[in-house]
Amino acid sequence: MATRDSNVESVSRALDLLSILARHNDGGARLSDLCVMTGLSQGTAHRLLRTLLNKSFVEQDYSTRRYHLGNAFLALGATTVNKLNLQEVAEPTLRRLSGLTGDTVLLMIRNGLECLCISRIDGPYPIKAITVSVGVQRPLGYGSGPLVLLAFSDDKNRADLVRRVSRQAQRYPFLEYSNITRLIAETRARGYAYLEGHILRTMATLALPVIDFKGNLYASVSLVTQVQRLAEPRRAEILALMREAVAEIVDEISPWSGNGTLA
Repeated sequence: MATRDSNVESVSRALDLLSILARHNDGGARLSDLCVMTGLSQGTAHRLLRTLLNKSFVEQDYSTRRYHLGNAFLALGATTVNKLNLQEVAEPTLRRLSGLTGDTVLLMIRNGLECLCISRIDGPYPIKAITVSVGVQRPLGYGSGPLVLLAFSDDKNRADLVRRVSRQAQRYPFLEYSNITRLIAETRARGYAYLEGHILRTMATLALPVIDFKGNLYASVSLVTQVQRLAEPRRAEILALMREAVAEIVDEISPWSGNGTLA
């Protein structure tokens, strides 16, 4: 019985750590902070964190020693978003947008330092964009949809996110710190992201954030097509259609937007 009680207590303590990390995820938390907030000894907290690290429920930034939620935990959050029917709510609007433009439309949500594609609609234009499929993840900032989700993330935590994301620049040169910082500034100034020849030389993308009336960032809506199909004045026409689509999605999600950011 004592062993069973001990196991239950360990689970409860691990859940306490995860709950605290969820509230401090963007900036992370140090071991000493977690001990103060949970009342755990350093030895107990470190033992639990090591187990959570091994299961990918927690990750550690070794330069700052801060802990963050890991991909295994964040994947559960992405599943929760789908249960709240974001994909189902948005899909009729995305289909109309794709039909009107003829191009590929994507809906993406943030998943930690990654972005998850939860909907892809291909339009009738015969040359299809070679891009992400549903269920595929890309680094935050890598592509117009992920760039929007980084650019419009919470102000006080954005600098830390950019620093963490830029560590992947060896694999994704586009994420080099000075480059991604410049693109974030441009995207915020415009209110949308536009990338040309970024992942594929012949492709261009536009993306807008889905932000509700309370300022919660839910997702990004992006359109992917050939570079020449986003030349002006068509780009402005497409952007207007995308803004109408995003406004329609925001109207649809507003009844269940009171629980905070879901992206």
